Amino acid sequence: MKKGIDSLLVATLVGLIYGLGQPPPAWADATDDTTQGTVTGALAIEPDSVLSPAGAIALQQKLLAQVDLGLLTYADASVAAEEQGTALPGSGGVGVVPASGGLLTGQTAPTSYSLSVNQYRQEKSYYCGPAAAFSILVYHNVLISKDGLGTQLTQGNLASNNYLKTEANGATTWASGAFASGLNKWSGWTGNLSMIQVNAPTDYQLQADAAYRIGYVHSPIAADAVEFTGSKNFYNYHPDNGVNIGHWIVGSAYTSSGASITYVDPAANDTAVLGSSWGQVQPTFTATTAVMLPHFQSNGIVY
Repeated sequence: MKKGIDSLLVATLVGLIYGLGQPPPAWADATDDTTQGTVTGALAIEPDSVLSPAGAIALQQKLLAQVDLGLLTYADASVAAEEQGTALPGSGGVGVVPASGGLLTGQTAPTSYSLSVNQYRQEKSYYCGPAAAFSILVYHNVLISKDGLGTQLTQGNLASNNYLKTEANGATTWASGAFASGLNKWSGWTGNLSMIQVNAPTDYQLQADAAYRIGYVHSPIAADAVEFTGSKNFYNYHPDNGVNIGHWIVGSAYTSSGASITYVDPAANDTAVLGSSWGQVQPTFTATTAVMLPHFQSNGIVY
């Protein structure tokens, strides 16, 4: 799995080098590494999020649909399911069940697609999760929650315990699964529109998931990206201020069947909250999956 012995050794070394500090701007995920006991000076790595029984069924349905659309082979979809702790019908050797009952057979996802998703700056230094969720819900015009509470769409309301649990946790944590479950609760989404978290996607999974959700479902994806201080591998002009950064971003478009994805970044236009070092961050940026994939290995994507 993605958090092996090498990662733990690196986490310990980085923690010794950088010591303790304050939560970094744009923080998404407080580390659950108990050897550090801090959200800074340690790798922003959390335990895998665990699929609920309903989430496992939703993932199976999505993967089977991706097979029907020609985005994944059945073998690759089976591996993807197993990596998330579930299995596809027939993947145990009992005969292959036609993907999604064959309902989508003959359909395809476009090789490129773009959604008009607006960027909204995060209102607090640890509100990248609520800001990302806000962008997705505004795109779908779900401005009042559909869970019976009738809650008005604001970043603060999304950050509550009813949804992303950002305020309670001091971050929109990956391991809690609250980004996906909170969005589903707010929106009432089921079926294709329901969102699930995928731990540490592979290159072909990231491309297929982006093409499926953006190009076929016509809905954005989200990602919990991590940047390690000192790595010289920061994206979209994020500054290396000596701390690791966990940050939620939104995928709104893709080309070349998902090999290149455009992202919306809540950290842009936000120096009043995040500080002047964040002044070069762009509202949107485009990067290949090869460039962004390493940032998704500590946590993952939501589609």
